[in-house]
Amino acid sequence: MERMQVDGREVAYRTQGSGATVIAIHCSSSHSGQWKPLMTACKRKYRVIAPDMHGYGQSAPIPAGKGTWFDYDIVMLRAFIDAANGPVHLIGHSLGAALCIMAARENPKVASLCLYEPVLFSLLEEANDVEANEAWWISARVHGLLRVGQRRSAAKHFVDFWSGEGTWDLYEPRVQDYIEATVDRVADDWAGQFLELEGAVCHGDLVHLKIPTLLMRGSKSRASARRIVDHLGDAMPNSDLIELQGMAHMAPVTHTDIVLPRIVGWLERQITKGK
Repeated sequence: MERMQVDGREVAYRTQGSGATVIAIHCSSSHSGQWKPLMTACKRKYRVIAPDMHGYGQSAPIPAGKGTWFDYDIVMLRAFIDAANGPVHLIGHSLGAALCIMAARENPKVASLCLYEPVLFSLLEEANDVEANEAWWISARVHGLLRVGQRRSAAKHFVDFWSGEGTWDLYEPRVQDYIEATVDRVADDWAGQFLELEGAVCHGDLVHLKIPTLLMRGSKSRASARRIVDHLGDAMPNSDLIELQGMAHMAPVTHTDIVLPRIVGWLERQITKGK
């Protein structure tokens, strides 16, 4: 792991390879190690950078009570983009995919986006989409359980929400311990989803985001996550959609053999086109 200071906070990151810059952002309650297979697959062609978002992996936490998670993680991602020589290609999963869209709104160096189910629940709220209800339900459950000191139960419900009932029980104790240790940051992730927050993504942002974008989703993912991708595809003028049959929200972690070739193929097409 390497380290850099961003606005007075330490950010840990992994990097491998050389060539065009690719930055990959992990999902909630994960860390940069999620993208090790991508780094191995691309090391002979591209420079892949995978940071730990604040409060995950080995990066410093978000200052308590001082803004949303994306106030800090956008600054972090911007620092990596600004330091790159030439265009940057962003890859993200879930919360990481949401962060990629937020960063791309404001930075002309972002040349393409490859996104697996961005959790931009603000889009559902803006559209009065009924599928937002399940998101607010799990958010309330995580926050409520934390309020009464039930950290492990909060972590369990979060995992089973995204991966299916009983998934938590299949995890090794070390994985359960990590998710429990980061569940406060998970609560911060949910708290940053509301439309009225300054910087929240809305439809008007997306119609002006004209860079090439690959949207991916699983056929067995939560209805709310699938509907977000619908809204993104309808609004973004230069987007393509891949639906992976039989896959769910955590497919970039659980089925790298299926998801990774799509990501690598997308990168090759975009980077070759840009030369």
